[in-house]
This record gives sequence, C-alpha cells and structure tokens, in this order.
Amino acid sequence: MKYHCWREPCMVGEPAGNGLPGKYNGLSMKSIVFNSLGAMDSSVLLPPGPGRDCNIVDLQQGKALVITSDPLYINPVFGLERGTWMGFQILAADMWAFGVDPQHAVFSLNLPNILPVEQFHHIWKVLHHECLKRGISIVSGHTGAYDGCNFPIIGAGVMFSTVAREKFMNAKSIDMNDRVILVGGPAREALASLLHVDEKTGELVHGNKYRDERNKAWDGLSIEHAARIAREVSVVDKDDCEHHVKIMHDVAEGGVLGAMEEIRAPIGMGLQLDLDSWVADENENTFLAYYFTKHQIWHASGQGALLIVADQLLAPHIVEELRDNGERAMIIGKFREGSEYYYKLDGKTIRYDAASRDPFWPVFLEAGGNQDGISNEYNSR
Repeated sequence: MKYHCWREPCMVGEPAGNGLPGKYNGLSMKSIVFNSLGAMDSSVLLPPGPGRDCNIVDLQQGKALVITSDPLYINPVFGLERGTWMGFQILAADMWAFGVDPQHAVFSLNLPNILPVEQFHHIWKVLHHECLKRGISIVSGHTGAYDGCNFPIIGAGVMFSTVAREKFMNAKSIDMNDRVILVGGPAREALASLLHVDEKTGELVHGNKYRDERNKAWDGLSIEHAARIAREVSVVDKDDCEHHVKIMHDVAEGGVLGAMEEIRAPIGMGLQLDLDSWVADENENTFLAYYFTKHQIWHASGQGALLIVADQLLAPHIVEELRDNGERAMIIGKFREGSEYYYKLDGKTIRYDAASRDPFWPVFLEAGGNQDGISNEYNSR
C-alpha cells in the first residue's frame, strides 16, 4: 500500500505560510490570530501568544488547567510504530517543558481513506501504550478517513492537566545575567530523521556502528527525562531563599536559535549565546556536515533538545545533576542588557535574524523523507 506524504495545494492567492511547510511566522499570527481569540474571559491566565506552548485557565480554589495542542505528526518513512512514538513525544514535550505531567489527552485522527485497518491499529496501539505507561487517560477525540487527508499530518492532539495554580514557570521572572542551559544539542530531530532515511551516508560516517548510532539518535528525541530532572533541582542561598528553574522550552522547528527567540521576544530582553562553547559529538557533526553548514545546524529542527533558563547560582547545579543522570548539558549563554539577540559561532558574533528558515525540510525530503510506502520495521527502544 502506498501513500503520498505531500501533495501540491489547489489553493489560489498568496500563501499565508510563504508556501513552505512549518509554523506560520510571528507577523501572520499576530495580525490574524492573536488579536482574534473569541470571547474575552478573565479566567484565562495565560492566553495564546508568541512562544507560548502551553496555556492556563483558572479553575478557582487554587487550581488551574494547563493545556497544549499540536499537529499529530506521523511520518510513515520511520515505520508506523516509530513514527507514532515520535508524534506522541512532540505533543507531550510542551507539557514536560512547562514542568507539568500530562493527565488527559484528546486525539483527532483524520486518516487517508485507503489506510488499512491493521495499520490504523498500529497507530492507535502506540498512542494507547504511551499514554497508559504514563497514567494519561484518553478522554475524547474523533476518528475518520477522508479525501485530502494524508501523512505526515493526520490530525491533532490536545493534552491537559489540573495542577496547583502557583506551580507555573514564568518567562517574566527572567533577569539579566540569568544563564541558558542547552540539553541534548542542536539539530536532534534532523540528526535522527536523516540517519533513518539515509542509510548510505550513515554507514559512510559510522561504519558498522551505524544502526547503533541511528537508534541512539532516535532515543534522543524525548525531553521527558531531562525535564523531570531539571524541574526538581533547587538551591538555597545565604539569605535562605530557594531558587528554582525559571523556564524551560523544547526545541522544535527553527532549531535552538529559533527556540531561544521564542523565549526572549515576549519579554524583550537582550540575549548573548556562545555556540562555540557547546562540545559537540564529532561523529554527529561529521554526519550533519553532509547536509548543513555550521550555521544551519543551529537553525535545524531540534525535537529532543531542551533549553533551560536559571539564575547564575542555580544553573551549574542543574548542569551537574543532568550530567550525573546521563544527559549532555552545558551553559551556552546568558540574558543581557538591551533587547538585541546575538550569538557567537566560529569566533564571529552574529545578530539573530528572525527571518531565518529552518533548513531541515528541503534536505529531509531530498534525502528520502517523502518516499512512498509504509515500513513496518520497528526497532525496540
């Protein structure tokens, strides 16, 4: 059975998303969406906005609802089980980065109308299993097959939890000289995806360790472990004040540089990153260099990486705890005076360009990311 993952749109007029896959830019969202959000409601404590992956509704009596939504991205080139696992990780990552464990989920599946029932069963089995082992209840949804629906976006998901109102991290608490910690590294999703579809280059770089490296990269697509560790780290200063993580943010489209802009832009603070301070894995860099420049690597899709902001007293303790638990973590920058965003790469200081595009999708499609057919290969994680 064959499926075409991308088809030319039959629309006319100027594309709202510049005709390229991925998130709409901030200008489109601000002018069309963020100023038109239905009825005003004072119980909405954190409404939709730039860089806000989770939103908050006040439930009174000290409780609040944290909610997030995302497309259900399942790419059949990875095999249905692996592809669905990745889709689940993308959806849950926003909650984990917000410091909250999902309690309930809603899935709306808009499937290709030629999808065999046994392959639908593969998809649902993984969603059920991943929810079950984390205590997440699937409480609503919709399932159907329709013309015009196709992989890799076959619907959407919503996750939400009821938590204590004072539990939330807040970007407004960020101060000058607060440190930025990177966990995992740049281009995590790009690395894992390209290792999966480009076996020839993978074997050229890794030799007989190719499959091990491919599986290791795939396992690195989850931020769950790192987020759980970081949110529990605290330190008490000489004045008996307890310091906690100020904010965490998962890295997705736009890479590490784009994710930091999503943190920085809403608060308008200056930011200085030193990307040269990141000690990269040489084999990973060699493989990624077949597709991207050093600059592009930091713009490339990075699901599996986590950014953490903490004050300069707490940040070293978070890094130490993450490393003690098997995570790669380093301080790569700090917030600064003004409102400009700069980063250092290859010894050069560069001003961040918000118009920069994620280079991953064109490279991935050319490497085989839109090949037809569904593979049932599934390597145990």
